Amino acid sequence: MKKNPLSENVAQAIQETFLARIRAYAKTEEGEIIKQDVPPGRLHDLSLVVILLAGEQVHITFKVFFDHKECGELIKKIYTQSPNSTDLRNLVTDFFKEVSNLTAGHMKWLFENSKVDCNISLPIALRGFDEFFFNKIKDVSSFEDSWAIAFPSGTVHFSNIISLDSSLKDVDLSISDQAGEIEFF
Repeated sequence: MKKNPLSENVAQAIQETFLARIRAYAKTEEGEIIKQDVPPGRLHDLSLVVILLAGEQVHITFKVFFDHKECGELIKKIYTQSPNSTDLRNLVTDFFKEVSNLTAGHMKWLFENSKVDCNISLPIALRGFDEFFFNKIKDVSSFEDSWAIAFPSGTVHFSNIISLDSSLKDVDLSISDQAGEIEFF
């Protein structure tokens, strides 16, 4: 699908929200959004977290691909002591499940403030090659937005499948800096 202005705004809001949440959670200002088209199969060796936001007028699949070792540096900023390798793997996965949940929750809040009813799923952790089992875009009203956030220690890859009903016209996706208002435990 050719992106319309609303779908471009949704894609940008998702990117900015993910970056803000990661920065807030990891207590860092590092990270830069980069556009990237990833060839099929390139991310199959990574871990994957998936969460859905769905309603009658909107359906978004958020996919986050990451390497546990590369993202370990982000996790070490959160905790006062370095976790062992087994704990680090679990903490990195939990980190991306939580950030995905926060991002989907923020997008749900933005849509619902514009009277667009939607719900979010629980985030699930998979292996990157499990993406093979997800349906590819078949609907003309859908598009895939692939991008990444580059950190000094590595890159986190994102793929969002966004499907918006043609009746959606007036959705306020203004990004307020609420990341600072989130309490992390």
